[in-house]
Amino acid sequence: MENPNEQSQSYIINLLVRYGSLNSIYNEVIEIEKLTMSQQQKIFNFYKDFKAVELFETELLCFCLSDNQTKNQNIVNQLKSRIKTSVSLYDENSLFINKVNVYEVCYYSVVDSYKSIIKLMSDSVGEYRNTRRVLNRELDPPFEEPLSKQNEAGIRIEIKRLEALEVKAQEELDVIYREKNTELNEILKYKKNVFKDIQELGLCFITIINNYFSDEKEISISSENLTNISDEFEKYAEDKMEKVEEDTIFMKGKYDKFLDLEDKLIEDRYLNTKKKWIAIHRNKIQDKNSLVTFLVGLMENNYFLPNKDPEIKVFIENRYQIDLRESFQEKRRKDSIDTYKIKFIGYHF
Repeated sequence: MENPNEQSQSYIINLLVRYGSLNSIYNEVIEIEKLTMSQQQKIFNFYKDFKAVELFETELLCFCLSDNQTKNQNIVNQLKSRIKTSVSLYDENSLFINKVNVYEVCYYSVVDSYKSIIKLMSDSVGEYRNTRRVLNRELDPPFEEPLSKQNEAGIRIEIKRLEALEVKAQEELDVIYREKNTELNEILKYKKNVFKDIQELGLCFITIINNYFSDEKEISISSENLTNISDEFEKYAEDKMEKVEEDTIFMKGKYDKFLDLEDKLIEDRYLNTKKKWIAIHRNKIQDKNSLVTFLVGLMENNYFLPNKDPEIKVFIENRYQIDLRESFQEKRRKDSIDTYKIKFIGYHF
């Protein structure tokens, strides 16, 4: 039985290798603008095998906290690079990729494989049936003399022989149709286009890696850092507008949900218990981008009354003791519309 470290190593190495294979498949599909059934099965199985985000985070942490951390960090860097490649390939070719009719790829991979044998067997059944009909007409010719008993007997024997062959051929054809339908039902399990799902999964993986191992948010925050943040805010706060009340900016019923989300921010160490925004980068600069992304999530889910941008900005700056300055401008917020669900995964906006 594998110990936890070996299990995590196996998981991360497997994911690294599979991402390499996935990127090769992406390149092949993009180059010829065609998806094969074999490629779809590998893509679908990749998503099925690695879609559990919590498992990824657990295995990643266990892997990086085990022995030989320098080597492990190099492996994580390689993994991150391959994930970024996958994300870029999708971004650059999403118009084509999202239009791939995966259902047709699955359906015709089975239908086409049975087409020849079904045609052959159907032709045989038809040939036996048509020959029997001709012979049946010979038994009762409308304008000719009746057949001799010997000839009539011979024709009836041939008709029975053909009838037996037709029945046997039809039974074989029915078996083929059943096999085809069984295989079709099995292959249609892969009918979903999971390119976008893999894209979102990759972005989530990168976010998790960045949260722990890149120049994103520090996990531990010193009192010195907090002092610097507070000093910076106090200088800015001298020129602030007067306080904005929550009932002047929040939609009805949304403020209580906002408070619940704040508890989650405290739990994830974006805020401290005094409601100071404490998330910082490794260079000790306050992480304003994360706050703006969080606010975009609120705005996209209709937490605020319309046309209240200035008041929202003042409310948040006073509440979290932070100077957002130009970070809250609408043109900058647009960059976070597609990412807030990933960065703040688990937040029930």
